Amino acid sequence: MSRPAPECAVAPTPLPFGVVRGTEKGRVYACLRDWILFSELAPGMRLNERELAERFGISRTPLREVIQLLCYQGLVVIRPRHGIIVAPVDAEMIRRTFEVRLPLEREVARLAALRATPADAARLLELARAWAADYESGDVEAVIRVDDRFHNALAEIAGNPVLLRARESLHNICLRYWFLIRHEYVLEPAAAEAHVRLAEAVARGDAELAAALQAEHVGGFARLLERE
Repeated sequence: MSRPAPECAVAPTPLPFGVVRGTEKGRVYACLRDWILFSELAPGMRLNERELAERFGISRTPLREVIQLLCYQGLVVIRPRHGIIVAPVDAEMIRRTFEVRLPLEREVARLAALRATPADAARLLELARAWAADYESGDVEAVIRVDDRFHNALAEIAGNPVLLRARESLHNICLRYWFLIRHEYVLEPAAAEAHVRLAEAVARGDAELAAALQAEHVGGFARLLERE
């Protein structure tokens, strides 16, 4: 708790729960989101609004707006007279979330393939290769973090802000669960190039293949959940 944390970047990175420089709501959201998704703030942990405002150096009004967004996304729970707690993980809710997420992620990949610029495609391929390298090294935590960045980039490239907002909360819920069970997750060698194949389909503008590869990838995690 006494260690200072680095300034939060837009790309998710694991951060210690310490002092954070900067006052932008987006940065505060990114930090709290990462702390929850990557288990720095564990399920059931109580959050103190006054302490958070002091730690981030912001007033309570913008902090409350961030907390409301995290609540909407299912990452925190606001309980009258009991305060704010990090949301518990509900396996049944995760299953239902995957049911809704799958068609959205297919559409994300399809639109990204139709709308990606050469610069977009190059950025996506760079992330995909980083994911493959981490996958082959067996570093599950790194795989999860790069996967988050890859899918967020894909959603941005899709260019639909309504779709971007809709899939973000679903993605966050699933990503959090994946990180919580990371020690049980087995990296299958055949899947190491999955993101590279998807990024290449996007670069070629092959919308149907991109959608199919995205569905296969996301559906794989849904099948994993069914075995739990």
